[in-house]
Amino acid sequence: MRFRGVSRAPLMGVWLAIFLLGTITATAKDGRDFAGVYGFTDVHEQGDMVHVTLHLRLFNYSEADIKGAVITLMEGPTGVALRGSFPTVKVWRKNQDVKVSQQFTIPKREYEDWLRPPAQPNVVIIYQDAHGQTWQKGAQMRPQPVV
Repeated sequence: MRFRGVSRAPLMGVWLAIFLLGTITATAKDGRDFAGVYGFTDVHEQGDMVHVTLHLRLFNYSEADIKGAVITLMEGPTGVALRGSFPTVKVWRKNQDVKVSQQFTIPKREYEDWLRPPAQPNVVIIYQDAHGQTWQKGAQMRPQPVV
């Protein structure tokens, strides 16, 4: 019986896979500094518009406490126009959550999109880091009934 040594090709493939997984893990963190859930109450249709109270519970998974965070609602997936904002979060500790609610008037089509995940409200958090640099980061969210 002859022993076959480990071929270089499969070994290189394993090392390449480990490298790529490490790279993906390192870059994925920055894309998910904020995550949470959303829900609605007080939904009233008026023609092609909907008045709704949007409730958010967001977690700060970033590396730092944040002072003076502004949580905004931008229009649909394009995010060009500002729909409005929630009350400013004075201090948002890392690995902690905040709960905010605000009334908005949005197009009926956009509201209907929110009801069909993976679509979600286009929530953007604006804040300055300890060095004074301003950041705008989206929040990854999923729907959850408001209780």
